Amino acid sequence: MRRSVITATGSYLPKRILTNDELAKMVDTSDEWIVARSGIRQRHIAAEGELTSDLATHAARAALEMGGLKADDIDLIVLATATPDETFPASATVVQKNLGMTRGYAFDVQAVCSGFLFALATADNFIKAGQANLFAHSRLGRPDHLRSLWRWRRRHCAGGDGRGRNVR
Repeated sequence: MRRSVITATGSYLPKRILTNDELAKMVDTSDEWIVARSGIRQRHIAAEGELTSDLATHAARAALEMGGLKADDIDLIVLATATPDETFPASATVVQKNLGMTRGYAFDVQAVCSGFLFALATADNFIKAGQANLFAHSRLGRPDHLRSLWRWRRRHCAGGDGRGRNVR
């Protein structure tokens, strides 16, 4: 029986950092309030025009490098995101194009916080069924590009933007 194994990972964090003190100037909160509830002192924020597919492409390249792979070694991209670039095409297909992949297929899974688990299970099933050999899956906990959906409020103080990538 075929099985999936994570052999490489990659991540990417946007350059811009938003500190709790900066955030406190935007909403009714403070560094102390945020740290006491989350332990977070700062978060990374995507630059204007930097999309989910951009974050995922950076993370994918890092995972490919760690795994000693080329983009065409991958035949499946499952990108878990609550913030796709657009409704269509899927952000995963943009990553596929950005990486220069010439084969395989790519799609998004939108399941917010549980997206990582759903995407991982989906890719695992493709591999077990023999429909894929290597896959790239993208997700880093909860924060991907959620900041673009928020009007900053006290309850959103823990989030930021970022992306992770696993390669089987």
